[in-house]
Amino acid sequence: MNRNVKLDGLDVKTTYAEIAANFRYFATWRHKVFAGYLVLLFSLATVYRWLCEKDANKCWIITAIAFVFTLAMWALEYRNRDIVKACRESGKRCEAGLPSGTGFFSELDEHAAKVVSHTWVLDVIFGGAALILLGSTITLLYFWYVGCDK
Repeated sequence: MNRNVKLDGLDVKTTYAEIAANFRYFATWRHKVFAGYLVLLFSLATVYRWLCEKDANKCWIITAIAFVFTLAMWALEYRNRDIVKACRESGKRCEAGLPSGTGFFSELDEHAAKVVSHTWVLDVIFGGAALILLGSTITLLYFWYVGCDK
């Protein structure tokens, strides 16, 4: 395939380079969101420990905040994954004229079907954390409520 071919007014080589740059940019955001989530979670764990020493009845507030932040970060990851997928599919379309197995995005697409994906791993992590934090919040609220009656 001649990489300087014009396709509907677009230069395929330039378009492919732009798609690759966007793919890299949004793929790094996926890591930034997860790293930011971990920093936030460990910061809240520190506050949780401090608050439990000061007033154990209010610890549920920290788990509730962590639960809300988990949902927010999961939403950011969910939005970002659509953009990464769109870049991958666009890149694959640009590689349509190349010999099989020579395009980066085509290879990514083949590997995505064979191995556990980043998307699946992040869904398990965020989903598991959300369930644990929600359960912890409900449990701590219950014990706080029972303790208030006495």
